[in-house]
Amino acid sequence: MKKLIFAFVLLASGFAFAVESNFGVTGGFRTNNFDTDVTGATVTGKNGFQLGGLAWFNFADPLALRLGFLYSQRYAQLDQTVAGSKFSTDIKLTYLDIPLTLQYKFGDFGGVFFGPVFSMNQSKECTTAGVTGSNCTGVQSSITPLSVGVSFKFAPQMGAEFAYEFYSGKVADGLSNLRSLGANFVFFFD
Repeated sequence: MKKLIFAFVLLASGFAFAVESNFGVTGGFRTNNFDTDVTGATVTGKNGFQLGGLAWFNFADPLALRLGFLYSQRYAQLDQTVAGSKFSTDIKLTYLDIPLTLQYKFGDFGGVFFGPVFSMNQSKECTTAGVTGSNCTGVQSSITPLSVGVSFKFAPQMGAEFAYEFYSGKVADGLSNLRSLGANFVFFFD
């Protein structure tokens, strides 16, 4: 994993010197949901936040490579009934996300993007009936969701992004098929 991060930083550095680039910091909220295969259980999506840095490398107008490092929370609640008793488990998964998306720009003030997001699990916490335990089992150390979204500026150095992210597959024992909808504020360093 360290080699992947090092290669990413090296690639980004090379792009920064070779092409026109823009940088920004971002922060916002996201709502997450999962599917479950646990009998008698349902998953309720919860909100989390996301923050980090983004970079855009304009390599062939109107196309840009959109890269970044983002801290992302993916929270949910698993409600289940066991032997007539109802239990709720709060699931808190946090990730370091590295988006590697292609952005089609509609001029200087907007665009659409699509591509993979390399997500590496940083922490996992599950709390049932107020007791935090190690019942977060089988959490995948990394997942690769696909992201599609829009980015726009409403002032020369301020803008927003809205993105839908989906991952088809196992996230943890009993959780699969991640879906997230996020809204982030972006401050650009032009």
